[in-house]
Amino acid sequence: MKRALFLGVLVAALLGWLLYPLTSARFRIVVDEAKLRARDRYLAEAPRTHAPAPPNVVLILADDLGKTDITRYGGWVPTPRIDAIGTEGATCAEGYITSPICSPSRAALMTGRYQQRFGHELQRSRASTTSSSRACRRRR
Repeated sequence: MKRALFLGVLVAALLGWLLYPLTSARFRIVVDEAKLRARDRYLAEAPRTHAPAPPNVVLILADDLGKTDITRYGGWVPTPRIDAIGTEGATCAEGYITSPICSPSRAALMTGRYQQRFGHELQRSRASTTSSSRACRRRR
């Protein structure tokens, strides 16, 4: 009985010591009436309906297409629609690639990640796959 009473007093004292900072003036919640009124005025305003329209973006990804292949940049392949997009919109004078093949660029566009971040550079090419499968067949 004395032991249970002692443990109860000990737990109460420990809780009082742990919770004391929450009741001190240092952690007091201060209500700022001016900020509350400003918040209420902001929430009472009608929402703005004249939001600007999002921009139209067209991204054309073409495999094995060089800069000078289209007629816009002096190429010999007739591309009137692409030329019209360039004339009426914006064109890019420079382009950069991070891989000499097209599939990492496609995968990066679809996932929104750098192609080095999802292991695309570690995939085997068809040539290495066929040579390794031939080597496996010879061993058997």
